[in-house]
Amino acid sequence: MYRRNVSMLWIISVLVLALSLVSFQSVESADKVIQLIVGTADIQGSFYPAGNAISELMRRYDPSVSLSVQATAGGIENARLLAGKNVDIAFLPSDALYQAVMGMKPFAKKIEINQIMSIFIAPIKFVVLKNSGIKTFADLKGKRVAVNEKGSTIEVRCRMLLESCGLTYDDIKPLYVPTSQVGDMLINRQIDMGVGAGADPSAWLMDISNRTNIELLNVPEDGIAKTAKSDRTLFRQVIPANTYKGVDKENITVGTTTVVGCAPGLPEDVVYRITKTVLTHKDEFTSFLGALKGFDNSVAASKPFAPWHPGAIKYFKEAGIKYEEFKP
Repeated sequence: MYRRNVSMLWIISVLVLALSLVSFQSVESADKVIQLIVGTADIQGSFYPAGNAISELMRRYDPSVSLSVQATAGGIENARLLAGKNVDIAFLPSDALYQAVMGMKPFAKKIEINQIMSIFIAPIKFVVLKNSGIKTFADLKGKRVAVNEKGSTIEVRCRMLLESCGLTYDDIKPLYVPTSQVGDMLINRQIDMGVGAGADPSAWLMDISNRTNIELLNVPEDGIAKTAKSDRTLFRQVIPANTYKGVDKENITVGTTTVVGCAPGLPEDVVYRITKTVLTHKDEFTSFLGALKGFDNSVAASKPFAPWHPGAIKYFKEAGIKYEEFKP
């Protein structure tokens, strides 16, 4: 009886020790997972799903880095969130990124941001109903225009483009609403034009074109030239015909490069692993979202509007990817 009790106690002791070791290893493993927050934009734009695509790739191939995707007001807010250490990584249009690192309006001072990679080109769209009678920017006088949320990168660009085309907010009736509300407001005739952006095809605009007949306004060539002269991060872009239902002619507009950036203090190894994971699995990455269709090594390492993060450079060099140097 005594011998049996001793045996039972020995077995229990071994089990307790084993469970303790498993528990300790689990805690140790959990402690090694790096938790990062990614700032994106409106959930109906292209930033948010692209952020989720990167998060999913990390979950599949390098779960030691966990990315939590957060919807935000977009690029300008994202730069400020990086500065305040409220997010670790952020999606930024090239104009907002450059303005932030250079301390240009709407930023009061320089914000230190490093570029990790470029993701896609994001044209600005000016959408109207096909039967609206609005054919040019001159027709917008006195019209209700959804210019996006006040202070957002889209709203700032909209104001700039209108001015390059000879219009100010005094000539229109600006409404500060997010991209997600443009479709319903346009269809219900609460606005005459909506402004949005994002890589093509943009989900928000596909939704509108599937629900009603639309047209996209062309930006005049002289307006494009004036815009590009005043802001090097904005450049002429063409949206091919039939990208959106019923829009059977190419659309001439301007746009930006979308960049994934971070604060300089993010560890080199972490950024290296994120860059490597995305580029190693770029075919899988592009399958997540139509807007990512043209993404490849050359896109990732192109058009820097902030200093590259050392972790990104480490992978570019390792993989033999040529990258452009940042020139202020």
